[in-house]
Amino acid sequence: SRSYAELAWELIENIANTGNFANPLVKTYPEAKKVGVLLLTTNKGLVGSLNLNLQNKIKETFNADLLAEIITYGKKGHQMAVRLNKNISADFTKLEKTVSVEDVYPIAEFIKQLYISGEYQKILIIYNQFISTISQEARIKQLLPFKQEFKQTLASEEFGPKAGETEYLFEPEPDTVLNHLLPRIIESQIYETILERLIQ
Repeated sequence: SRSYAELAWELIENIANTGNFANPLVKTYPEAKKVGVLLLTTNKGLVGSLNLNLQNKIKETFNADLLAEIITYGKKGHQMAVRLNKNISADFTKLEKTVSVEDVYPIAEFIKQLYISGEYQKILIIYNQFISTISQEARIKQLLPFKQEFKQTLASEEFGPKAGETEYLFEPEPDTVLNHLLPRIIESQIYETILERLIQ
């Protein structure tokens, strides 16, 4: 799923940076005072430094200028947010089973509605990326907005391929395609990050 997610991200990033579309998921809200974080953790402890590394990422990311609101997926994430005195805007249950893309739909819809409210400058995902069976690395991925200039505010992180100069032809009209495509891109990004940590 990682290759698919990266290619989908490259496509939508190129489109978003043209500035030619009015879809609310392409808009930016630079004056907004909140940042939303989807925090993906385990349900159980005894997993070494996996959850501790995620907690450190939270501490590194936020400053006094933005109010952090956490969306938790995994019991340890909820405990972590409480311990760090962060606002929890939603708590989704992590099931101890193989995750299907349908399981991601409620999370993606919640995040979409948060962002189009205009109260959030950006939405991030904090998760562990699978490197090998003995190595996972805590990462931050910016989910929204799609536009490149906002991604540069956390330049030390990896947010997927850099937008190029590719032009696209649409059929039917671009707005119809994007209205369907953008929610699917959000779902695929969330799903891929959850799959990265299924071994946990």
